[in-house]
Amino acid sequence: MGKDYFAYHFWVAPELQEALLALLTTLPFESFEEREDCLIAYLPVSTSTETLALEIEHLRGKIPFTFKAELMEDRNWNVLWESNSPRSRSVLLRDSGRVSPVVWRCGAV
Repeated sequence: MGKDYFAYHFWVAPELQEALLALLTTLPFESFEEREDCLIAYLPVSTSTETLALEIEHLRGKIPFTFKAELMEDRNWNVLWESNSPRSRSVLLRDSGRVSPVVWRCGAV
């Protein structure tokens, strides 16, 4: 059985993103995702969040940012990823100076 998570999205100026990430690592988040426009911090729903809101507000006194939290229910992420990926991919192989196209298909060996 998997876990449900809260995903906290933090929007901060690009030049402050690394500093905010360093501060967020001191909080009970389990993992992080760095995106071009925001940071996402994941927290298992089972983790106590009694003081988390206060700690996040304390960080806002050091670095200006906005954030929101959303519930991410457990799902089979591998199936979701596979359903959103192309069924075949073209790959170019270089052999003796020649470039040959090869098509890989899901399920092909």
